[in-house]
Amino acid sequence: MDVIAYCYPEFQTDWQPLVAPLLLQAKGQSSIEDRIFEDRLRYWKELSKMGTTSSTVTSENGQSVHFRAPQISHGAEVRALDIRAGAAVILLALISKGATAVTNIKQIKRGYQDIVGDLQALGADISLPH
Repeated sequence: MDVIAYCYPEFQTDWQPLVAPLLLQAKGQSSIEDRIFEDRLRYWKELSKMGTTSSTVTSENGQSVHFRAPQISHGAEVRALDIRAGAAVILLALISKGATAVTNIKQIKRGYQDIVGDLQALGADISLPH
């Protein structure tokens, strides 16, 4: 599956980090291209700490990441670079083997009032450090 993130009414750039963990579970070749923000795909470096593999291409249209899936990810220490990147690493952590520690969680808290409580209500094994 190929996703091209652009402006409304197209697939919005804010959505693409949220679908990345899902595409990492889909079978076959996928790509995500962001035509709005030059560094929006930088969160893939954090996903790679969890065992994902991909290649990044920069063109006149923007930056894109290409990968084969499904991929098995594992726990790691990752950083929430921004609100959406934080959500992406949390979503991937939920389906990864082992524990994941997310640093810079203030980024996530800026955009999600009670993401831990919301995910726990859905049955997720997630907690904040004490």
